[in-house]
Amino acid sequence: MKAMKKKLCVLLSCAVLLAGVLTGCGKGSGAAGGKEPVKIGLLYSLSGVTSVSEKQLYNGTKLAIDELNAGGGIGGRKIETVFADYASDPARAADKARKLILDDKVTAIVGTCSSAARQAVKPVVEQYRSLLIYPQSYEGQEKSNNIVYTGCIPNQQAEIFVNWLLGKGYRKFFLIGCDFIYPQVENKLAKE
Repeated sequence: MKAMKKKLCVLLSCAVLLAGVLTGCGKGSGAAGGKEPVKIGLLYSLSGVTSVSEKQLYNGTKLAIDELNAGGGIGGRKIETVFADYASDPARAADKARKLILDDKVTAIVGTCSSAARQAVKPVVEQYRSLLIYPQSYEGQEKSNNIVYTGCIPNQQAEIFVNWLLGKGYRKFFLIGCDFIYPQVENKLAKE
């Protein structure tokens, strides 16, 4: 948990610094110039089937932001969050991301838990030149200048595990997974 929190703090710090660069580094005026809060969107499912795992991601993200703000923020700028619940629906994730960017004026979004939700949000953050920090493992085989992928990819797990099994002399084994993108890619890589 401590390592995850540290990783999230580093990622949020990078997002805020990048957001400052992308938005012109403090367009404010007067004494408060450049010290206004940075708005970060939190896009998680606190309802629906993926809420079981996304609640922990949401809580961890909030904890990291609270700790950063308690320490004075980043570069003297506090982080203000705007939350959107996409209810485990990828199409709704895209709509919520668009609202966060256009209506709430967030400079970056942290969240989504499934590959399907991330893939639905990808064209939105690319279209509006925003940033998504994806705090989950993902299947690889995708890249975007607008997404920071933070989790491991299947070849970092499957390749090592399959080679270990083969090294132990096992020639027949099974990989079991849900019918999601990540396990499909992992099984494909394992077969190769």
